[in-house]
Amino acid sequence: MSRGSVLFIDDQLSDIKYYVLKMEDEGFEVSSVTTIAEGLERVSAKHFDVVVLDVIMSPEGAGPDMRNATVTDAGIHLATTLRKKSPYCKIIVLTNFYQKIVFDWFSQDTNSRVLLKIRTDPFRFIEEVNALMTNKKAAPRIFIVCGRDKTAWLDLKNYLQNRLKFPEPIILAEQGSFGTTVIEKFEKHAAEIDIAFVIMTPDDTGALANSTAPPAGRARQNVIFELGYFMGMLGRTSGRLVVLHKGPLEIASDLAGIIYIDISNGIEGAGEEIRGELQPWL
Repeated sequence: MSRGSVLFIDDQLSDIKYYVLKMEDEGFEVSSVTTIAEGLERVSAKHFDVVVLDVIMSPEGAGPDMRNATVTDAGIHLATTLRKKSPYCKIIVLTNFYQKIVFDWFSQDTNSRVLLKIRTDPFRFIEEVNALMTNKKAAPRIFIVCGRDKTAWLDLKNYLQNRLKFPEPIILAEQGSFGTTVIEKFEKHAAEIDIAFVIMTPDDTGALANSTAPPAGRARQNVIFELGYFMGMLGRTSGRLVVLHKGPLEIASDLAGIIYIDISNGIEGAGEEIRGELQPWL
């Protein structure tokens, strides 16, 4: 018995074939089209429980509702049209590119999700579909970047798991290498996460060469590197990168704009602020 009907609208079927296969394995009735015009035609003829669409597509031949659409924002115009035709249909945007305007638009629609292909394997995709269809929220996959302050990252891990009831966060030092290098292990786990917490503590010291000023507290180099990595991957203004800091610490001025939470009084003391950053998943 079918678990529901799903329509994929994507001009690159090769990009979605594993999602399609996984949906079929899970018992969904799946259809796929490669143009917006075909997608609108299918939706007009039949109700779909879930429509999965790309953002960057050609609006050519899609009719008057798409006359103001461009290749880069066709997905938003398509979703608007779909919502008019089918108010309760679940819409999932599955895209290769982070676009703030897309996340902002769909965050206002409780019956939709935006998923990045780079962070959403077929198994995670099924979790998101099931959560959307049952009006629940899929649990976030969390990465904790940390230096040598073991108490800080263990307290954060405990708070996320035991207080907020989220799955176990990823801490790189706790993951097996299985013959890979550190950077390969990091890239593998980083690609699978939804939000990163970066704990900056004064584990190192440093100063300008030939400076007479005393050395200042600095975060470990691996912490700064991974912070930059996640800033590029998740987007500085996405709300998916949170910096926790404590103690006398030198913070680079070009990191302005990232969310900072002071944990000098402990993770529990900053609990409400941390919880606030996780609101989309609560």
